[in-house]
This record gives sequence, structure tokens and C-alpha cells, in this order.
Amino acid sequence: MSTSSVPVSTLLEALAVAPPERPFVTMWNDADDVHTVCFGEFTQQARVQAAYFLSHGLRCGDRIILILPQGIPLMTAFVGAMLLGAVPAILAYPNFKVEPAKYRLGLAGVSTNLKARLVVIDDAFPSELLEHVAVSDSAQIVRSASDHVPGMPIALPDVGSLEAENLACIQHSAGTTGLQKGVALSHGAVIRQLNHLVTALRISDQDCIYSWLPLYHDMGLIACFMLPLACHLPIVLQSPTTWVMQPATMLQLIAEYQCTLAWVPNFALQFLTRRVRPEDRANYDLSSLRALINCSEPVRAQSMDEFLAAFGSCGMRPNVLQSSYLGIVKLT
Repeated sequence: MSTSSVPVSTLLEALAVAPPERPFVTMWNDADDVHTVCFGEFTQQARVQAAYFLSHGLRCGDRIILILPQGIPLMTAFVGAMLLGAVPAILAYPNFKVEPAKYRLGLAGVSTNLKARLVVIDDAFPSELLEHVAVSDSAQIVRSASDHVPGMPIALPDVGSLEAENLACIQHSAGTTGLQKGVALSHGAVIRQLNHLVTALRISDQDCIYSWLPLYHDMGLIACFMLPLACHLPIVLQSPTTWVMQPATMLQLIAEYQCTLAWVPNFALQFLTRRVRPEDRANYDLSSLRALINCSEPVRAQSMDEFLAAFGSCGMRPNVLQSSYLGIVKLT
């Protein structure tokens, strides 16, 4: 069934009416480490995070920085902050591909600008980087809440009065030319963008999204987290690091989970073409895809032509490969 629009004014309203038993996030780390949560379980985990943040003094309107690996705990922490009316900002988690000096500089600068009440990290966050996280006297650095007592009642403040103009989150630029720039996004602004996506892509309840895009970038955050949240769609998620080390897993997961939509930057098309051996391409059935959207960096016709030549025989129709700006492409 097609979805004409997102019939809510805030992301919390959208989550509240999600079918609790419907699958939401499948996090794929490797073949032996796959975890799926439905909307009901996701909401419960978000409430646990919210209660944990509340116990550390987070209140409506406060800013909270999330520096966590790509995965379900990051997503539930993000929504948990919104459940309190707080304003989350996801920052990049350190990895081997990030230049250390630039990462430290960005971490210090962005955390200084945000003036957050809480900074949330996990147990694996490098201790030597903590000195580069700027916190005020009233702020705290805390670990993510990942466990809870089953059946434990969780009392949260009522933020049902949140309206479209209230802030949903702060999203940062990539920082290619300097310190990352933060942009405050209201619930209304996010919902309007999602409605553009719904219309242009003719979203239906049969869609399933695949992504390895980082959740601190706009395409990963909006198209591959907030869109499935608001439209109650399943998403199959990888971390960028997992994908870049095993690029063919993208094709494997699209085929296995019958994904219909995915967004990738231009370089990924050439990377896949050159890293997946010709003799292995027949293993991947890409016929479920409605749109594979080239986005987030300059689009090169050569890259798209090479990808189509390499994977066109995998059941992918020629018009599936599209290009866009900010994730919106009108399908024909």
C-alpha cells in the first residue's frame, strides 16, 4: 500500500503509532552477529535510555552529544533523548580511517560549540580522547545504557506537548573545509523533508531500506533512520567500517532481505565494481531494488555506467540507478 504522506507533526508521534510487532532495525555486523528489533522493542529500549539520561539530569531543551558506534544502541539513545524533549547530536565515532589530529580537533571544537548537558560514549571509547571532549562544570560524560531489568516500570516526563517547531536534533556538516557546522532541525522541518521523500520515491509499506551510511551525516540520519522510523519501514544496517572491509556484503544483504531502496555516495559504485570479482557477481540478486540512489558527493556518469555494466545482469533494471541531491529523486 502506498504512503501519500507522514500524517504526524513530530517524530515522536510517528513512533507512538508504529505497529509494535513490525520489524524495524536489523543490525548486521557479520554472519554470526545479526540483531533485529521490532518497533515495540526499539521503543522500550529508547525509554530505558531516556530514563537513564533523566537520572543524570537531562531535561527538556538540553543538548546531548552521542559518540557511539553505528548500531541499535546509538539509535535508541537518539530517540531516548527526544523522548525527554532533549536535543541530540550524533558525532563520528573514532575509527582507523579517521586522521587522528583532525578527529581530535573536530571533537574539541564541536563539543565546545554544543555546550551539551550530557556526552554519551561506550566502554570502548578511547580514554585518551576524553580530554578532547569539552564539557562545562554542569555537564557529564556518561556511558550508554544498554541493559535494563525486564518489566521494570519506566516513568518519563510527559512531552506530548512537543510541536512541529520544537527542535528534534542538531545535525553537522562533514567538516571537509573546516570545523563541522551544526544545523538545528525542528520536527516540522524533518517531517517536511520526509514527505518530499515519500512523494518522490512513492514509498509504500512494502519497502525495505539498506544502508551503511553513517548516522552522523544527513543522508544516513534522514533517509536511512528518520524515514523508516516515520514510515514504519524495516532497515538493514551496517557500519561504514564493516562495509568498506567487506564491500560485497552490501549486495549480499540487499539480496537476502529483498531491500528496495538504498543511498550510496558515488565512490561506492566504483568501489563495488572493482572489489567484487566478476565470477562472484552472479551470486547477488538485485531484482528487489526500486532505487539505488547516487548521492552526497559529485555524481560521475562513468561510475554509474561501470556499475550498470558490472551488475546489470544481477536482475537490476537500468532505471534503478538514480542520482539525487539531499536524497530526493523523482522516480519515473
